[in-house]
Amino acid sequence: MAAAAGPKKRGRPPLNPGKYSRGYLAIKAYRQRKKGMLAQLQHGLQEPAGGPSCSHSVLLNLENGASVEVGRDFWENVAQQLPAPASPQQQQQLEALMEVYSAALGRLAQDRQQLADTLAAGSAGSGIEGGAGLAAAAEAYAARACAMTLSYEWALQGLLSNEQVAKMCMACWPYLPVVGAVVSSMLGQ
Repeated sequence: MAAAAGPKKRGRPPLNPGKYSRGYLAIKAYRQRKKGMLAQLQHGLQEPAGGPSCSHSVLLNLENGASVEVGRDFWENVAQQLPAPASPQQQQQLEALMEVYSAALGRLAQDRQQLADTLAAGSAGSGIEGGAGLAAAAEAYAARACAMTLSYEWALQGLLSNEQVAKMCMACWPYLPVVGAVVSSMLGQ
């Protein structure tokens, strides 16, 4: 019978003498990831916020899956293909909602600037707690921005007639319409 081998060791083999400890390497990797994430967040916050009358939008081409940047002239072209507001009442409702939407975007831009200033000043604190607080604030901002945009886009689309919506979707193909940009162009804003 063969002699029984010693107990099998589990886990990683020990580092060679003279190398850094696993704990040090883990902390170093964490700091590098945090630095990279903060740089990405800061870059994202410095980009202009999209709104109903923004100068450009990045859209997904539904035919080939590529991201494409379209300018304000694209939305103006789409708006020209739509029938004019069916009544003065529809015109007033669209104008009123666009006014409220623009005010909400202004408040959102202020929040975005405040978050960018906090990030630039480094006042989020250091270490895990500061990074976690900044990440939570950025996540809350993104959720608020997404919810607000979707709500207003849905409300604007609800004010358009079925014919206007159908023509807007056809004119935007192969992209999904950004209703705020189309309505803003339609109203000449």
